[in-house]
Amino acid sequence: MSDFPLTWMGKALRDRGLKVRAVKGWRTRGRPFSFDPRGVVFHHTASNRKSGSDPSLAICVQGRSDLPGPLCHLMIGRDGTVYLVAAGRANHAGLGGPWRNIPQDSANTYTIGVEVENDGVGEPWTDQLLDTCAEVFATLLVGLHRTQSWLIGHKEWAAGRKIDPNPVEMDPFRRRVRKTLAAMAAEKKGGKAQAPAAKTPKAKTPEPEPTTPTTAQIYVVKSGDTLFAIAQAHGTTVDELKRLNNLTGDLIHPGDQLNVGAGN
Repeated sequence: MSDFPLTWMGKALRDRGLKVRAVKGWRTRGRPFSFDPRGVVFHHTASNRKSGSDPSLAICVQGRSDLPGPLCHLMIGRDGTVYLVAAGRANHAGLGGPWRNIPQDSANTYTIGVEVENDGVGEPWTDQLLDTCAEVFATLLVGLHRTQSWLIGHKEWAAGRKIDPNPVEMDPFRRRVRKTLAAMAAEKKGGKAQAPAAKTPKAKTPEPEPTTPTTAQIYVVKSGDTLFAIAQAHGTTVDELKRLNNLTGDLIHPGDQLNVGAGN
């Protein structure tokens, strides 16, 4: 099997210049239940700070006696190495919620779990490690076509039951991820802007930019919406909506922000 939802993670993370290591079998690793990722959950492993860079990796992959693995999708070591653990469903979040359009106790079905090596009881979170975390979360959110608002701490999902990531404050960290997302968007836009300029000398008339319109109109998906209905309402086509939003299928969720073309 190679059709698990998150097989794209490896290339996406490497493209960001991150140090990525694939755990053997990660592409076909996952629990035998439905998995439709919509958001991302931030965890810490609670490992001893003196136990090395990646002491929790085996547990994250294999699980515990009381909970079968995988226990996350990605694990970030103390040295910033990003480990690819599973592309399918993982037992990472447990009871909690509801949150946004994710029903109570169903985060394992609808979210990606990222574990970061930290003891959670005073071990410092270095700026370098938090920068790596921001890159990882931003990359995942881009892959899910989500904003930073779809990143949640385990302590927010399971309030009163969990403390991770401790003592990271999620609202400031989400702002950090938002800046990373903005930087990624600027890099992508800058890269696209360079290509037409090199080809203009032979053109007899100016060619229109093939990129997304500069003043995009954003539509927030509501319950019951379909791509076909949204396309009709905004005078466009389903194929064009997919192109503008890098969608490979027809699945959308309430709260999604879709580019529906140029504004007036």
